[in-house]
Amino acid sequence: TWVDFKKKYAGINEAAMFGTLDNPIANSVANQARSVLSANPDIKVMFAPYDEFAKGVKIAVDEAGLSQDIKIYSADISTSDIAAMREPDSAWAATAATNPAVVGQVSVRALAQLLAGEDPGHNVIVPPTLITQKELIDKDIKNMEDLSVKLPQFAHADVAMPAWMPNPNAK
Repeated sequence: TWVDFKKKYAGINEAAMFGTLDNPIANSVANQARSVLSANPDIKVMFAPYDEFAKGVKIAVDEAGLSQDIKIYSADISTSDIAAMREPDSAWAATAATNPAVVGQVSVRALAQLLAGEDPGHNVIVPPTLITQKELIDKDIKNMEDLSVKLPQFAHADVAMPAWMPNPNAK
């Protein structure tokens, strides 16, 4: 996806790729991000494919005093991520995420289809929800529960929903 994105938007220049799963992940990534920011002072956007990476990048951006100059985009979300995104002048602008409970529901439904002799498809994909900092603030979303209530697309996915299966979310 990243390769295709760079082809589509030719003006995007990938200055660095970094990240580590060394614990504590956020602090380890922050150390790497500090070096990347120092070596590449013109960076305007940082993408983190995992929320712990985004936390680390945010630490480095905040410490460098660049929260007004750099935007952070990520994948995944938690209540602590929501708090970090809602901070005044936070550089963390948006994330794309799926609700883990919904992923579990879809997995069980797909398994039920298989057990019933049906094919749910080779890939069963739960569509992610784009969650912006502006939306979190405007809708006063402070935690995962608020997120599910105030962004209904995050709370349910009509994936692996055969007609014979009761829909607990139907009204």
